[in-house]
Amino acid sequence: MVDLLAVGNALVDRVHRVTILPPPDGGAAILERSRAPGGVEANVAAAAAALGLDAAMVAHVGRDADGEEVLADLRERGIDTDGVRVGEPGDTANSLVFVDPEGRRIIFTGGRGAGALELADADLVRLSGARVCATSAYVPAALLRGLADACARTDTLLSVDLPGTFDDLAPRGITRELVAALLPRISLLVLGRAPLADLTGTEDVDEGLDRLRRHTDTRVAVTAGAEGLHVDGDGERVHAPACPVEVVDTSGAGDVTHAALIAAWLLDGAPPEQAAVAGAAAGGHATLAAGARGALPGRRVLAGAAAQRPTGAEPPGPRTDPADPGRH
Repeated sequence: MVDLLAVGNALVDRVHRVTILPPPDGGAAILERSRAPGGVEANVAAAAAALGLDAAMVAHVGRDADGEEVLADLRERGIDTDGVRVGEPGDTANSLVFVDPEGRRIIFTGGRGAGALELADADLVRLSGARVCATSAYVPAALLRGLADACARTDTLLSVDLPGTFDDLAPRGITRELVAALLPRISLLVLGRAPLADLTGTEDVDEGLDRLRRHTDTRVAVTAGAEGLHVDGDGERVHAPACPVEVVDTSGAGDVTHAALIAAWLLDGAPPEQAAVAGAAAGGHATLAAGARGALPGRRVLAGAAAQRPTGAEPPGPRTDPADPGRH
């Protein structure tokens, strides 16, 4: 049995380091270009593998150089890729990532990728042999609904990232009503402040969590930038401040946070306080290097962070910036 089956996006990030993130009608100079494998669910699988979890991937890539790069990276990390479909040349999805000197970024994604995924009988077998299935609302609505149904039948825990507002997710068929209907079958929901506000109708994190709690006992984690990580579930609500680090790049930090929460909260059965500290520490560590997988923490990193900073402590030091363990 695998610890984690990630289902969804595995693609190539084309990263542009720029002078600024410009406003509408503005411009910026490109300082440096690079590329690396990425994708929300593939990043979660990579971070889980770095934490010592047995991980597998279901995704769709093309029969092309980008697809070969994606598969090679997953395999080098020890991730089972038997569930990755190889389609036609050009099928591998790509993201254009623009990162400013402070590590903030904007991302544009295109290509078939997860949009071509449909659940096959072999995937249902894989789900039945997994302790946790991780996915996101960046997959088509039919796939998200199918995963929720299949996990309910197989007693596999379902962990879902709600990574954007519904205006952005609408082309995939992801609606507020769908997410609300699926919540009872979701074991862990990870989302940022903007998606929480869009889902609940309030920008106040505590009020948003209160509104969710009236309808579901789903565990919820809210990444809130400089405010840190809010965790609500198992009868507790905990806030872990953001880690004070020298931020290089926030790309993929939310995916790393997600993997740490799966490891600590869903698989290890840690209490919410311990899970929150692990998630915040993982997200902070992930910002220390360029790229979504440039600084994946291991178990020792998270254990050290937990020992050094109890939950509720204020981020020390005026010279460092709190890392946002937020969006991808």
